[in-house]
Amino acid sequence: MPEDSNPPDANAVMLLEQKRDSKRNFDAANALRQKQIDEDTAKLLILAKDFDAQISKLGNNPLPDRLLREAEVIELLAHDVHTKMTLTVGGG
Repeated sequence: MPEDSNPPDANAVMLLEQKRDSKRNFDAANALRQKQIDEDTAKLLILAKDFDAQISKLGNNPLPDRLLREAEVIELLAHDVHTKMTLTVGGG
């Protein structure tokens, strides 16, 4: 068909370029989010291991306020990681 061999008009080219740029932006945002997840997960692992070691040293003694605050920090960080893992930046 003759209309199939015609080059795209300026509007079609512009729309294609916008979609391509948008996809690049979404890919970059997802890559940044993944990097943040990796960094936060590493921090979470370090904090959890340290917390576990401190709890082990206590034995049956009650938890000091400092350790309760550390547990809250670990919980907040874990929640943030979980939230970032469920989000995906995407385009149409």
